[in-house]
Amino acid sequence: MEYRPDPDASGAGNSAFDLVLTSTSSSDCALAGIPGVYATDADGNRISAVADASGPNPDAPVILVPGTRADVRVAWHSPGAYGCAVGTSAFLVAEVLDAPDGAVRAPAELQVCTDGTVMMDASAYTLL
Repeated sequence: MEYRPDPDASGAGNSAFDLVLTSTSSSDCALAGIPGVYATDADGNRISAVADASGPNPDAPVILVPGTRADVRVAWHSPGAYGCAVGTSAFLVAEVLDAPDGAVRAPAELQVCTDGTVMMDASAYTLL
């Protein structure tokens, strides 16, 4: 997974970024719904709440054939607007499958609320 900040989406304490997933499998991969996105520290401990789901849940999974990519757009809201305890992430994680090993992560340093305050919104997968 790749973290791609979007500086053009910044303003008034809000921003957005994209999480781009690439299928490295030799077979098709199905991505269903809206992934659970959250921040972790360098040791992999969750330090933020899971992002809220933004928009409707798709009726059908997105199918990635080997080598193709999908995007998840995430809106980020400044922790300063919430008055919450703040920490800096080392990674962003997306829970893409309902399985013990169904999460992928990408390096990303973001300020996040560490007290359970939800300050991100994740969208459904979009094929690239």
